[in-house]
Amino acid sequence: MVGVPAEPLRSHAAQVSETWYPVKQVLDRTTGVDRSDVISTAARRQLKKLGFPVRHDESRPKLQCRPKRA
Repeated sequence: MVGVPAEPLRSHAAQVSETWYPVKQVLDRTTGVDRSDVISTAARRQLKKLGFPVRHDESRPKLQCRPKRA
């Protein structure tokens, strides 16, 4: 992750060196697992098992889905 800028954080983050990254970005870069193939809670769980410091921040804004049109 050296030289890789952190993408904007949402609610799940993992620390690499002194920088916090979105968990899906870390999992993608460190294992090669495509981020579209995993949900952030699973990525957080796997990174925690690998020894990365992880956090979950409920106060971060989440994406809102638009209601379907009738």
